[in-house]
Amino acid sequence: LAPGGRMAMIVSSSWMKRKYGEELKRFLLNEFYVHGLVGFQDRVFKDLVNSVCIFAEKRENTIRMPATNEVQFVQSGTADALTGGETDSLSDLTETALQTAEIPQRTLEPEDYWDILLRAPNVFETIERRGEFVPLSKLATPMIGVQTLAKDFYVIEAGEPAAEDIE
Repeated sequence: LAPGGRMAMIVSSSWMKRKYGEELKRFLLNEFYVHGLVGFQDRVFKDLVNSVCIFAEKRENTIRMPATNEVQFVQSGTADALTGGETDSLSDLTETALQTAEIPQRTLEPEDYWDILLRAPNVFETIERRGEFVPLSKLATPMIGVQTLAKDFYVIEAGEPAAEDIE
């Protein structure tokens, strides 16, 4: 893609929360101005459960200068919003979105789970701002299980349960 060129692609959303997605996130952050990531509650393709559309523009200067743009994380109900003809821009899409978050690109890290910014940006921001965000690894050893499926975070009331009571 030539500098200033634009792209949009629809991919599985799994890279947003998995370690193997770090290289893609690093590539996007280093080489592009990422304008938006749009997640869909409904299936876009019958064989792909969760998908996300990436809107990006090739950076003209890829000397690791921090990007100055904001990334729109948009949770949409259906992909119809992209094909209905009434949406001319990412800004139009945010007006009809289920939820949105606007994050400076320079603050995003490849190691971070970006999917939380699509699924529950307000909850995440509130917890993070209050300074009560404790990594689950400080309380327990996260493991994939039938019940937990190793969720990204849990909401635990202060003082309850005790760390040794978490399974």
